[in-house]
Amino acid sequence: MIRHIRILALILCMAGALAGCRGNLLHSAYQAMPDAQWDGQEPLLFSLPVVDEPCEGSLTVNVRTRNRFAYKQVVVHVEVYCDEKCVEDRLLTMTMHHPDQELMPDLLYEDNYSDPVPLRLEPGKQYRLRLSHRMRLNPLDHVAFVGYDLQEDER
Repeated sequence: MIRHIRILALILCMAGALAGCRGNLLHSAYQAMPDAQWDGQEPLLFSLPVVDEPCEGSLTVNVRTRNRFAYKQVVVHVEVYCDEKCVEDRLLTMTMHHPDQELMPDLLYEDNYSDPVPLRLEPGKQYRLRLSHRMRLNPLDHVAFVGYDLQEDER
């Protein structure tokens, strides 16, 4: 009985920690990849939210892969445009699922997050995000979704 209580307490703590991590989530968007293939020649375009006051935040790119994804790293080109002018342009190297590591058989996908990129949004401005991969092999197989999370920094 005590063991069950400890396990339940651990589960509740983990759920609270996960909920707290997304507490300052400003916006999130994902695109499904047709046929589970990410074509690096066709950039993925996203509109970021328009804010009412200056916003300091961080942008995290997410690549959701099927468990057969074979690459250890993926290079992602991130561009942010404001009023058609590029205000952020960088390459992110994302560490992916290692092919020797076993996933639980009931899990279909694995989420792979980039390190956060600092991003400042000015009020009333329209920002657009452009993502593409820069891998030699194209398209990348077993990619189900690509997207981003935009978190507002705590004040």
